[in-house]
Amino acid sequence: MDTSSLISLFINCRDLEFTANGCGTSGMPISTSTDFQECCDWHDACYSVCGMPKANCEKRLQKCMKAKCKAIRDPTRRDECFSTAKIFYIGANMIACPAYQDAQKEACECVPTENAAAATRERLEYFLEQNGAPEEELEDEAIDTLLKKYKGQEPTMFLRVLKKYPKALKTDLSKTNFMDDIVKSADKDLKKKKKRKVVEKEMPVDEHEEL
Repeated sequence: MDTSSLISLFINCRDLEFTANGCGTSGMPISTSTDFQECCDWHDACYSVCGMPKANCEKRLQKCMKAKCKAIRDPTRRDECFSTAKIFYIGANMIACPAYQDAQKEACECVPTENAAAATRERLEYFLEQNGAPEEELEDEAIDTLLKKYKGQEPTMFLRVLKKYPKALKTDLSKTNFMDDIVKSADKDLKKKKKRKVVEKEMPVDEHEEL
């Protein structure tokens, strides 16, 4: 039995719109002494590239934030910046799996293996056309060259193409991202601590030591 037609791959949805909402949550913007919005926006975009490993997105976030901090001349502000960046990075690593999984579900579509190459090409051509790429980039030879260069690394290709046409990354303040997961986790921890305090407060004190 030929099972090749039963094997499928996840690839980028053709008409997916890349969106970001900075470092805030879907309901609340987050302000820091250093403007990390650009870093967080591209972190959102990275999550939305089908097949992009989560660890790669976190490394990119860390690299971007470190560069922002290193550019600060004042030692005190620079140290504060690195501290904030560390919190963001650790949070993204430890808590942001739901945001990453949601973004991947939205970004990917499942196609039979034999159709994957054609679907990837269609997605690339569609993106370039929609974002005003010059005619020479839309020629078959140029598309072939790009696909050949990034064969097996298609997620990296799509992220780099997006960076070349950054206007394709739209702002969507209702979008959930890794900060939503961090805030939710912190809220759960706070509620647990409050509950423990209430239980401890209500527990009667046994002053008798003998059985």
